[in-house]
Amino acid sequence: MNKRTADFFSFISVLSVVVLGLATSSLPAQAALVAPDDRAGIVVPGYGPGVAGHVTLSPIMPVCQVGIPCDKPYDGAIVQILNANRSVVGTATTNAHGAFIVSLPPGDYITHIMTVDFPRCPETNVTVGKKFFTLTSVVCDTLIR
Repeated sequence: MNKRTADFFSFISVLSVVVLGLATSSLPAQAALVAPDDRAGIVVPGYGPGVAGHVTLSPIMPVCQVGIPCDKPYDGAIVQILNANRSVVGTATTNAHGAFIVSLPPGDYITHIMTVDFPRCPETNVTVGKKFFTLTSVVCDTLIR
């Protein structure tokens, strides 16, 4: 594995933290958070533009309690990026943190999480700019009540 690939995988491992806005100090030195056009975004030199995101499952128990997480990362979710014609133009599988990243040319896209019946994941619209990874977050409903 070359250094560029290793740096990229290091970036992916912290992506879920960045997408959730929990911390920026753990970002690799070559990546930076930006706010292009008042949208959240990430610059990763040598990569992009595209879509970066985080997918969670919620709720994960019938009764959520204060101080106990009621959601969890959706590990292994297949994410499809669709164009305006609903053709698949990119795919990714979420990591153990629920994070994914897909390089795409600038344009408008739809983020679709592949499921059969459950969980129910809403589609999100994203606009990719000229050089940033646009951030998105998807919360899939497990229907546990």
